Amino acid sequence: MSERLAGRIALVTGSTSGIGKGVALGFAREGAKVVVTGRREELGRRTVAEIKAEGGEAAFCRADIALKEDVLALSRFVGDTYGGLDVLVNNAAPAARARAEDGSLADSSEDLWDDLYNTNLRGACLVSKYVMPFLIKSGRGSVINIASIHALRGTGWDAYSMIKGSIVALTRSMAVGYSGDHVRVNCVCPGLVRIERNVDLEQEGASFAKTLRRHLTPPGQPEHIAHFCTYLASDESEYVTGSIFSIDGGANAKWGE
Repeated sequence: MSERLAGRIALVTGSTSGIGKGVALGFAREGAKVVVTGRREELGRRTVAEIKAEGGEAAFCRADIALKEDVLALSRFVGDTYGGLDVLVNNAAPAARARAEDGSLADSSEDLWDDLYNTNLRGACLVSKYVMPFLIKSGRGSVINIASIHALRGTGWDAYSMIKGSIVALTRSMAVGYSGDHVRVNCVCPGLVRIERNVDLEQEGASFAKTLRRHLTPPGQPEHIAHFCTYLASDESEYVTGSIFSIDGGANAKWGE
């Protein structure tokens, strides 16, 4: 543990599993106090237990960030538990549902669009809005928005690409708007990451092989995204804001087969 985030308080949305959990664990290993949040209480408390078992500090607050009242309660929890906030990672998104149901706009359901919008884009806006006073007061606030390579390349997932593309645009606008408040805002676009919801990809045969051919490396792990988020959360990236980063095993460089 190098303590790169010692003294920092971080909130990671959607940190009960997957990339968000990996980021929460990574931050705690670097000395941050972490607020874990998501809709699944059992998994959230399990994440906190793992962090504490490694000697880190964390607390769980159940929240559905699509709901304003839950976000307000989450903001109060952050203030009551740790008294402030230095880092926000907007990660929560129903990616598993998108992968199962998304496609062309004509073929995907409006219910899916609403779910993607409410959890991912609206959720990121709500959380950012209500914890921003903490980040401004910190004097070294860092917002890290998690988008996707689907935001940067046409993939055939119309609704998911639309929402993640909006996250990219939101990042740039927020970076400009909050630059005078010493809050940096950046965006990470992961490629294929091996997490709980896609461990069965190998069973899809040709489809999985096609996905792999778009990358220059094997599938990533949550810790690969966590390492880069740690950089963006730390003083090492104090000159970095408004930037969009592809952490994707080369997929953005080699999308055409």
